[in-house]
Amino acid sequence: MSDIKSYIDNQLSDITVSSELAMAVLNQTIYKKENKRHHFSARRLAFSAAVICLIFVCSFTSFAATIPVFNDLLYTVTPELAERLYPIKKSAEDNGILIEVLYAFNDSHNAVVYFTVQDTTDQNRVDEKLDLCDTCSIDGPGAFNIEFLSYDKQTSTALFVMRGSGGEELSNRMTAFTIDMLMSNKTIYDWFDTEIDLASLADSNATALPISEFRYTGGSVLTDNGLSVLEPDAMNVPLGDGIDFVTISNIGFVDGKLHIQTRWETSFDNHGDLWITDKKGVVNGKANAIHYSNYSFTTAEDSENCSNNRFAKHIEYVFDASSLEELADYHLWAYLVKDGIFTKGKWKVNFRLSDTDHILTPTEIDDISKISVNDTLIYQLK
Repeated sequence: MSDIKSYIDNQLSDITVSSELAMAVLNQTIYKKENKRHHFSARRLAFSAAVICLIFVCSFTSFAATIPVFNDLLYTVTPELAERLYPIKKSAEDNGILIEVLYAFNDSHNAVVYFTVQDTTDQNRVDEKLDLCDTCSIDGPGAFNIEFLSYDKQTSTALFVMRGSGGEELSNRMTAFTIDMLMSNKTIYDWFDTEIDLASLADSNATALPISEFRYTGGSVLTDNGLSVLEPDAMNVPLGDGIDFVTISNIGFVDGKLHIQTRWETSFDNHGDLWITDKKGVVNGKANAIHYSNYSFTTAEDSENCSNNRFAKHIEYVFDASSLEELADYHLWAYLVKDGIFTKGKWKVNFRLSDTDHILTPTEIDDISKISVNDTLIYQLK
């Protein structure tokens, strides 16, 4: 604040008030009263003029220091004063997590922000699986998404890019984004054979209920004739050793298709997928798998267990298999992700979106470990 005061004092020292302005002010204020009761004082003239100037300048700078839109206007006239009144904070640290904006720019269509997240402690909370938990918000750009680009293990730093719909009016505009929570160290169960014997568990004449009896929460598009799902929680079959956050809650045939229902315990973002594939299994995310749809819904018990950004759910997978004979050479494979460690905080950074003619997307960058914008190196993997 002392720097700002010194800067303002220097600016004020250059301000001069013409005699015409001073006299006009005094004629409408002090002179009217003085003519009636008191004699005019030169000291009072100087004091009044100084007060008027101070009020004007202080009001102007107060607006510029507290109101971003006013600061943007000031920036177009005097960038140096705008920066002093509202310093740009391109980094923020809380709970040992440092977030830093490397570069932020905008063209006539898009706004792009490159930023890093670093764990400054030895807790290893930042890795290539870091999740920003959908707690990001940004002022200015419209619908935006955030993509992980790379991870530097040596410095525990993850690089991200944020892209949003921009426009010419955002160039050189001050904006900010905040993050409230991070999640790291997720447990990933990559594709594995569950070794579950479908033939011994599948009910060829299973009890089914219309999904309208439950709260449908997403997945495949519902058919015009509606959808029937298995009776919830008729089974409790684990998908593997040590996997306790999701179980198979029912298996059976409904209307000529195999249904496999799963129950997911309360979590922030536990998720996964099931495939029925041939003996070759799943290689690099590809397999000779039976086509399926999936439907998410919540039971009354699920709803009771949902609170504070934690959710319980059922997911029913419907496979295009009409009999157990079709499944003779097929196995049930699973890919599962379990919540990791949560770090809460309040990270807020502010910056200006620099103007540029064309924004390079990550797909246009040859080497993601070394990113340059307008011939300026903004990031390099150690």
